Amino acid sequence: MGTVERVAAGTSQYRLKYELFGTFTTADGKSYPFRFRANGGIFRHELRMDAGTPPEVGKGIEAGVPFKIPVAYDPKWPARNWLGGDTWDETNRYWYVGFMFLLVQLLGVLFTLIVLKDGYDHGALRSWWQCFAIVPLMFQALIVFGLGMDYIQQGVMNLS
Repeated sequence: MGTVERVAAGTSQYRLKYELFGTFTTADGKSYPFRFRANGGIFRHELRMDAGTPPEVGKGIEAGVPFKIPVAYDPKWPARNWLGGDTWDETNRYWYVGFMFLLVQLLGVLFTLIVLKDGYDHGALRSWWQCFAIVPLMFQALIVFGLGMDYIQQGVMNLS
């Protein structure tokens, strides 16, 4: 559990944005600072926080500081922490962007193979050696795809 010592509130169009500043203590007794962002809105004169946000956050903001909230952290690197109750992907949306790039890269390699095979079958290419510039590039793209998937998988395993 962490203690929120200060809340900075702001607004955007139709949303309330909060920054929670405080500290939490790890299992070995060391104290670390945190800064979390939480979004909410007023619905029928009641503060409602976004899905995935622990209920303690909304109650604490209404009651005032200091208040306790759940904090999850990486035991090997406590400075990497997140609001408890969130899963690893709720606070790491870049994972989806990285996966999308790898997926587009793989689809590009598959499309190129289909076009090359079609060209070979219809006599446009006399032999596969005419693809000397494309095949090494596709091989490198597949290696980068494999390394990227390994990196994403390691990140998922470390944060879940």
